[in-house]
Amino acid sequence: MSALSSEQKRLCSQISANTRWAHHDPREELKPAHDGWRQRFVDEVDPNRELPEAERERRATSAMRAYMARLALQSSKARARKREDRATTHGTRSAYTAGCRCEPCRSANAAYMRGRKAALP
Repeated sequence: MSALSSEQKRLCSQISANTRWAHHDPREELKPAHDGWRQRFVDEVDPNRELPEAERERRATSAMRAYMARLALQSSKARARKREDRATTHGTRSAYTAGCRCEPCRSANAAYMRGRKAALP
């Protein structure tokens, strides 16, 4: 038997996952993981279980929202750094395509487009 390519491995994994979820309810299968995730925030806001249940749940929900907002902020900062890294060489078409619209980058893009038009039959 020959080795599978990465595309074939991906398809095998997809078949396996879809077969599993065709025979089992994913909500039931993932309930322990979801409960553990939720418990993390309950433990964070009320480790000694001193608060009323409704207040504990309200605070756990807020803690989870704060956690997700922190993740979103980190992701946004990482994307911004990546954009900055791509567009540091001004006066090039690659900087223009990365979003820079300074005059040197616009000129470089215009020159590129003129060259493409001249190359057309």
